[in-house]
Amino acid sequence: MPTYNPAMDDFAAHAEGRLKAAGYRLTRARRVVVAALAQADRALSPYAIIERLRATESGAPPDVVTVYRVLDLLETLDLAHRVHTVNGYVACSRLRVDGCHHHPIICAGCGRIAEIDGHAVEPLTEPLGADGWTITGHVLEFSGLCPECAAAR
Repeated sequence: MPTYNPAMDDFAAHAEGRLKAAGYRLTRARRVVVAALAQADRALSPYAIIERLRATESGAPPDVVTVYRVLDLLETLDLAHRVHTVNGYVACSRLRVDGCHHHPIICAGCGRIAEIDGHAVEPLTEPLGADGWTITGHVLEFSGLCPECAAAR
């Protein structure tokens, strides 16, 4: 099961390419937020991103509104995903151009996040369609223990 910690260079290069292909400039704010997500091994809130940037970047970090806007754009382009359970964002570890459908599993021990293929849960929605519902979105997150935390118990 892949983790949400893609190689920094691969993710950054992929994100830059996707932003440019979609017609967006690669601003300093976008670059540093992408870098912060790529280096993280768990979900980060916008405030945690700013704190990381204060510790690692020269110059003032972007303000919180700008970070939220960058995260919203990255989420729209399937480059980052919001993890509702922990109110944070992660870099998408499936570097694809054709969209992304997966669900996070969050380790209750260390906070590490991995992903589960979202297509495996699609059969759960089929009965809703038969009842006349039109599914327009969903939020599905799992929690558990990663192999390291499970072994430590």
